Amino acid sequence: MADFEKTSLATYEAQWFLEFYNSLRSNAGVIPFKDALKPHALAPILGFVFILEKLPGGFFFRLFGSKIAEIVGRENTRKYMHEILNGDDLDHVNNLLIRCLSMPVIVATTERLLSPGKEWVEVEIIRCPFRDEHGDARFIAGTFNKTGVAEKFSGPKIIDWHDIKIEKKSISRVDIPLQTRSLYP
Repeated sequence: MADFEKTSLATYEAQWFLEFYNSLRSNAGVIPFKDALKPHALAPILGFVFILEKLPGGFFFRLFGSKIAEIVGRENTRKYMHEILNGDDLDHVNNLLIRCLSMPVIVATTERLLSPGKEWVEVEIIRCPFRDEHGDARFIAGTFNKTGVAEKFSGPKIIDWHDIKIEKKSISRVDIPLQTRSLYP
């Protein structure tokens, strides 16, 4: 396990969100409360922010930032994850989100996807767990932004993945065994 620095993240928005998350943790303990996610507090990066809630019907987007919608080519606020993804893609993403809440860990990935303009782009996504008013880890918030144009390849793929262990006073990178790095076949 190595120390994790926000500069290990590629995008300004992910770095900003991780710093914001850590400031909330200093006031709330290991996992902050979702009520701290106020639009005015997130104003500098709001277009790149998403908030998911784990409901009995699956993961539900409470917020899907306008800049994320531009990157993926559609608005997903007030949609369930199963309305956006299906099959193995849905299973892999759901497992990653459950891991984020149950461990709990911050999950950061670099992924490749096909943009609406049919160009392969590389994106960085950071996912951080949040508690509801009863103290249950039920929300995930984070950022999603392009890091650049990616080389063409056969399909969606996570090209880097690491868990960031949340401890009382610090966070640290947890190396994931190589066989679990690629979530897509």
